Amino acid sequence: MPTFHCINNSCVLSCTTAHRLYLAALRYDGNASRPQATSIDGEPLFKVKVPKGRKSQCVARAVKTQPAYGYVDNLMEMILDKVVLDPAPYTDELLSLPVPPPLCADFDRPHKEDAVTAVVSAWLLSATGHSEQMHRTTPAAAYKASKRRYR
Repeated sequence: MPTFHCINNSCVLSCTTAHRLYLAALRYDGNASRPQATSIDGEPLFKVKVPKGRKSQCVARAVKTQPAYGYVDNLMEMILDKVVLDPAPYTDELLSLPVPPPLCADFDRPHKEDAVTAVVSAWLLSATGHSEQMHRTTPAAAYKASKRRYR
């Protein structure tokens, strides 16, 4: 669920996309703790995989039961029998839910000019080896100077 909240809070979504994300979150929550599948004899099933990164080391993974889609029936029943008939309590409850701030609100974002200056200055310093030139020029002037120097 944190992934879905991150996506919803970090960008503006259209209603259709938001609804798809909500349905995906419901499906994920409903199938997150599926039990391991068993054979007819009652033994747990495993699948042997050979990942490319392991160079011929095989790994045994548990086979899970098939995903369930019961949340769709419950959702349709609730919407058609309760929400459509009287939407006011559900609207009030939705509006009262706290919305967390975006994840990027915790970080300080540098100004664009400072970021460009740092990148161009570091590049100029490594290309020329002159540290005093780094402090005297603007990024645009440093870029033009480097272009003239290497023609």
